[in-house]
Amino acid sequence: GLAGGIGPLLGGTIRDATDSWTWVVIAAAAALALAAVQMRSLAAETAG
Repeated sequence: GLAGGIGPLLGGTIRDATDSWTWVVIAAAAALALAAVQMRSLAAETAG
């Protein structure tokens, strides 16, 4: 059935993601988020 096909499909997608450039994108997004938080903190200190 449909549910039986989703499991292997999802598992395969996750497995493919672990050995592709997906983690590069995730790391870049995390770095941007961290930089945004630091900039916000710096702006708050400057304004305060």
